[in-house]
Amino acid sequence: MMKLSSCARAFSPGGKPPYEESVRIIGEMGFKGVELGIRVPEDLTEYYTPATIKQLRDTCKSYNLEIPAFGVYTSAVEKLSSMVAVEREEAFDVFKRSVLVAKELGAFAVNLVTNWPYGIKAPHDYPPAYFNPWVPRSQTVQSKLYMELPDIDYSLLWDTYLDTMRACVAFVEEHGIDLYIEGHGLVIIGTTDGILRMLDQIKSDSLGVNFETAWHLIMREYLPRSIKKLGKKIKYLHLRDGDGVWNHGLPVGSGIIHWQSVFQALYDIGFDGHMALEVGGDPAIQYNLASKEYIEKVLAELGIN
Repeated sequence: MMKLSSCARAFSPGGKPPYEESVRIIGEMGFKGVELGIRVPEDLTEYYTPATIKQLRDTCKSYNLEIPAFGVYTSAVEKLSSMVAVEREEAFDVFKRSVLVAKELGAFAVNLVTNWPYGIKAPHDYPPAYFNPWVPRSQTVQSKLYMELPDIDYSLLWDTYLDTMRACVAFVEEHGIDLYIEGHGLVIIGTTDGILRMLDQIKSDSLGVNFETAWHLIMREYLPRSIKKLGKKIKYLHLRDGDGVWNHGLPVGSGIIHWQSVFQALYDIGFDGHMALEVGGDPAIQYNLASKEYIEKVLAELGIN
């Protein structure tokens, strides 16, 4: 049975902690789960204290909310893709501490957007958001698409990054939770085929895919086909609609994605996990409610759930 969840950051100013009120809102809206997480390493100590973790768990329990994933923003572990061992270890330490917090919360998994090559320089501080032609909320306007790439051996980068991912997988295995990998544009492992290449090299039941609908759309992928290719490795989804140009975080049903085909493909592969809304904009409550109602309508029409 597919379960519909939402991300706590959607209901918090700037997407930052605290998230107690976000959890309450999500629970009262009738969702089945809530995604928590960190944006910067300091969140692990300054926000996720033992008292706060207990309060979050108690609030989730009162609304029968599960925590399907604990998201770790790339900005918190950007150096996982560094070619300098000391820098990678620094980021890996943040990852390990995130796993421990996620386990204390009772989360099923830690979720990572895979890294871009460390040291890349683009007009936007989030390189996946660098597009040309320019669209709102993407890069600074300029006439040519240009980024400054780090001077590294990209074959060695792939091998080194895969070793880092193996270490991350080994750590979650040790602590009894999963690792979900999420693809965005311009990252080392972003497209469906890139993810499949990684999965061929890292064999683990604890490694799964968080399928991010709007980003795969932007990468010119037909979502039902990608879902069929990834199959059982899809353990989680971020749901938002799009226009095929930029990730505006549109409510589900308001863009060009054919959701009937998406949910049918998920049903065909036997998906029975959480799907978390990650819609942006203001007001978040209305965006989430509109998405929730649309999804429930589509699933009912398909005879799913």
